[in-house]
Formats: sequence, C-alpha cells, structure tokens
Amino acid sequence: MGPDAADGTRRRDLGTATTTGATGPHGRTKHLLHLAAHSGLPDVLAAEADAQGTAARSPEHTEGLAAFTAKRAPRFATTGRLEQG
Repeated sequence: MGPDAADGTRRRDLGTATTTGATGPHGRTKHLLHLAAHSGLPDVLAAEADAQGTAARSPEHTEGLAAFTAKRAPRFATTGRLEQG
C-alpha cells in the first residue's frame, strides 16, 4: 500500500470514528479548538471547565463508562443521544 492509499485509509477511519462516535463531545471539542485559536487563556480555561462539567453529565459519558466497565465497545447514536433498544 503506497502513501496515498495509507492516507486515504486514515482519513476514512477518522471520518468513520467521527461520525459513529459520541457526537456531543466531538462538537464540544471542535468548539474548544476554535475558541483556543481566537481567545485568551483565561477564556479557554473557563470554557474547558464548563465543557468538562457538561461532558460528565452527558448520556455519552454514562454510556462510555458503562461500556468501559463491561469491557465492550460503546454504542453511541449519531445524533448525540443514546440509541434506543
């Protein structure tokens, strides 16, 4: 496999992980990265603290912790909500 094919595989894997993972945390991370590029450290740290609190109360956190404890892959919905059923 040449470098172009390997890069394509990595991009596809990242895209799959991004679209099938916990979308709430992905969105919060994107927001924090944007904020970090355009704000000062005190604002970024305050936003990070807020995001950590939000993440700790999220359904994605609950599912991720349950999956880790059960030693299974997490089952996240692509809408940011847990799958039903």
